[in-house]
Amino acid sequence: MSIKWRRILRPHNLLATAFIFLAMWVFSFIHIDHHRLDPFTYGIRDYDVTDIVYSRLRKTETILDDRIVLVNTGNPDRMVLHKMLERIEAAQPRVVGIDLFLDSEKDSLTDALLQRTFQKNNNIVLVTSLENFDEEKGYFEREGSCHPMFREFTKTGFSNFPGNRTQTIRMFSPETNVQNYKARSFATEISLIYDSTSFKSLKKRGNELERIHFNANEDSFLKFEPEVVLDSAVDLSKVMKDKIVLIGYLNDFQPDDPIVDRFFTPLNQKYAGRTIPDMYGLVLHANIIRMLLDRDYVNYFPKWATFIFALALVYANTFFFFWNYKYFWYFKSFPKILYRWAHLIQVIEIALLFLLTAWIFYAYKTRIDFTVAIVGLLLAFDLCIIYYYLKQNIRILGKVPDHFPIRHRKKKTPKTVQPIETENKS
Repeated sequence: MSIKWRRILRPHNLLATAFIFLAMWVFSFIHIDHHRLDPFTYGIRDYDVTDIVYSRLRKTETILDDRIVLVNTGNPDRMVLHKMLERIEAAQPRVVGIDLFLDSEKDSLTDALLQRTFQKNNNIVLVTSLENFDEEKGYFEREGSCHPMFREFTKTGFSNFPGNRTQTIRMFSPETNVQNYKARSFATEISLIYDSTSFKSLKKRGNELERIHFNANEDSFLKFEPEVVLDSAVDLSKVMKDKIVLIGYLNDFQPDDPIVDRFFTPLNQKYAGRTIPDMYGLVLHANIIRMLLDRDYVNYFPKWATFIFALALVYANTFFFFWNYKYFWYFKSFPKILYRWAHLIQVIEIALLFLLTAWIFYAYKTRIDFTVAIVGLLLAFDLCIIYYYLKQNIRILGKVPDHFPIRHRKKKTPKTVQPIETENKS
């Protein structure tokens, strides 16, 4: 080993680093809520450092996306829905998504009219809900919340999101297993009908879950109220022809309104201690559809690269610890000073990783998971002390040298050429 690498790579530092990662591996078998272990997720408040990017640092300029039209149903009424669908379909949209659960029969006449509308139009997607997940078999038992009389003539897509309504929605599942078939999400099914190549791009990524890139709010899309849609004087074809029309509950947002189909999102200005959901489900689906059509995905830093980074960072901390212990151990107050300095450095390093995560996400739409690095940093100082005492009391560790030996290459001595003696002929 060269002198340069010999100064950097030292046997005890490498062994201490391996000891720290071995401890993390052992701890991984202990049942702990990993959501709370994630350094970028404050478990109780459901906080993610990237929420600051969305709520505070993103561009506030609203860009209208005229590919997607939102239609508010108000308090859902099936007869009104039927009349609205007749008007909307006359405008020749490319796909119509209905974000309302039609899970039971009601008035027979109204249901028959609604069914007939579904039957004569092949561009309607109804929303469903995945039910009864079987953890052993790894699939949902059924796709419910949509009555068979309605889904018989339409396509469907589930509206479930990972987590629940008390958590911030950051991810969505493009498709999932339901017994013997693959069910697609509501937004995925709509984007597939509108642009089949967008689904191919999504499939190539091969991710079971995709992080939602929130780049739009309710003002980013055209929005119509029921009375406007039902007004025969309004020419809907000018704004709906060959477009995506999403129908659902979308009343004017007021804090005192009943919380119906509303979710917490990273766009919420109050990213800690949230109490009121900030986005309707219809707008949430519109964000996903927009992301899929634009191929505007959030990417992830490779796990192997973050592991190598964590390895290097933890090794650097062990190097700092052993270097200080070697040169300053004889001071009486050294243990207290080292303890304070070590924890101060840990806080600074963690804060820098927070900033690095936010900056990379803001600049490159890339999410880096520093969980391993953070946990390694939190354990490094204490485990280095344990390793140091093990080194003092275990012979095998005591025999390990502080430096790798230098191998000197033997220089080849040139062979001496004997002069050739010639006979003297006289």
